[in-house]
Amino acid sequence: MDGILYRNGQGGCAYQIEPSLPHAADRVLEQHEVSARAIETYREISAAGRIEGAQPGQLIMTLFEELIDCIDNMYGAILSGRPLRRDVARNRADVILMSMETGTNADAGVLSKRMVSIYSGIRALLQRAVVESNVEHIVEARSRLQPIVEAWRAIV
Repeated sequence: MDGILYRNGQGGCAYQIEPSLPHAADRVLEQHEVSARAIETYREISAAGRIEGAQPGQLIMTLFEELIDCIDNMYGAILSGRPLRRDVARNRADVILMSMETGTNADAGVLSKRMVSIYSGIRALLQRAVVESNVEHIVEARSRLQPIVEAWRAIV
């Protein structure tokens, strides 16, 4: 839908994004979008700060924390019916999981193959969660990831 330009009663004009909503409701929607962008920017700055100067184990832990955030965001987005937010979180989770898969030392034997299998399985669960709009797959993905995260926390 196209927005409309209206006189705001204070000698000026304002642009309303969603013409079917009252002006106040539209402002609330705009405020929510601005807040969401601000929160995302803060998260990116926070992640960048944690990465700078971190030890290798801490970097991996940061990836796991970001992955858990993505999984939690997917869960909330599916429950609240926000497909765009769900897809952004899933894409981010997918990138993290793929980087973990490719970063696993293939020469390390059985353990590395098992880790690649776990990461691949989590990616498949997240994909099914999106296709089926089913949070149970997200819960399963998180439960598979949790022991690995706890092990890394103990190391770092």
